Amino acid sequence: MKPDDARIALIRAALGSVADRVIIPMYDWLGLGAQAHLNTPGKLGGNWTWRAADGFAKTTLAKRVLEECEVYCRAELRSGSETLLAT
Repeated sequence: MKPDDARIALIRAALGSVADRVIIPMYDWLGLGAQAHLNTPGKLGGNWTWRAADGFAKTTLAKRVLEECEVYCRAELRSGSETLLAT
């Protein structure tokens, strides 16, 4: 199994769980790996500073997240979100 396959399987397992809410960090959706994690336990300073680079494919990512969430009945479109997904 490739690392990316494992990442996707873990995301899908979380989405398919019976939990009311699932929180999947952006860096996991993007497949960035451990170097992008927000917090390093025991490290003083430099935590919680991760940001997506300007110009990343947010529409492509939004569609992928929506598709995965729809499979597990976790998708709820809100007013205005149709515009983002249509572009």
